[in-house]
Order: sequence, then C-alpha cells, then structure tokens
Amino acid sequence: MKTQFFNGLKIISILMLSLGIATLCNAIFFINDSATLRSHPEQYIASNANKYLGGIFDKSDGSLNKIKTQKAIIANMDEFKTLLDKVKTEPMKQISKGTYAQTYSGKTITTVNLDEIPYKIYTYTITIKGEKKTITIRVPETDTPPSQSDLEAITK
Repeated sequence: MKTQFFNGLKIISILMLSLGIATLCNAIFFINDSATLRSHPEQYIASNANKYLGGIFDKSDGSLNKIKTQKAIIANMDEFKTLLDKVKTEPMKQISKGTYAQTYSGKTITTVNLDEIPYKIYTYTITIKGEKKTITIRVPETDTPPSQSDLEAITK
C-alpha cells in the first residue's frame, strides 16, 4: 500500500515537472503561443534574465559575464552630459521642414518640431463599437490621408 502511494506520488511529480518544462520551453522557443519559432532564443533568455535581475548585465553583446559597476554608470552619465553640452552650443542641421539632426562623436541627435511641419486636417465620421464618432487627424501635406475603411479597420 505504501509503495503504491509513493509510486503514484512519483508519477504525479513527474507529470507536474513535465508540464512546467513544456510551458517554459513554449515561452522560450515560440512567439506568443503561436507556431512561429523565435530566431534567437538565447537573446530572449538573456533579456529576461537581465529584466528580472535588475539590469545588471551588459546588453551590448548579450553575455552574462560583464556586470556593470557603479563607476561605469557614472561615466556614461558624464559622457551624456558632455554630449548634451556640445549639442546645445552647435546649430542643428535641417533635414526637412520641422526635422533637425546633429552628429557628434558618432552619436546622432534628432529633433522633430511638430508645429513646423505643414499638415492638413481631415475629419472623419467612423463607427466605433456601434457608435458613430467624429475624429480629426493631422496628416503631413506630402502624405496621402487614410481612407474611411482604413480608419474603421484600425479602430476595430
């Protein structure tokens, strides 16, 4: 009788362990419970480990052996402040109306001023969850506005 109980307990334990392993493998190797395989599951594992461990691992090459120190974080902040000071003193180059960019030491900073971009205003009456609603959107003059059916498809 005792042996049967322990054998049943072993079987249930093995089934629970198998279910846990299958669920874990599903999350690691498949994208959002679909039949699509992840192209790089090792990056998914490294990013989740980094997320749950408070961001202490270096993400640049995905390796888990480079722990960031407080000095490295402070050095990055000093570099950012220096870059920000240089950007403030030098003029930005206009790429298009309302869009400006500047490059300094291999880093690019882009600014978009929405008020400077020429746009047209379009008003649509669409049905959202059985209710007719009027929406107004701004579209740059160079772009074509969306169709009524496109907007209704987006809001479903």
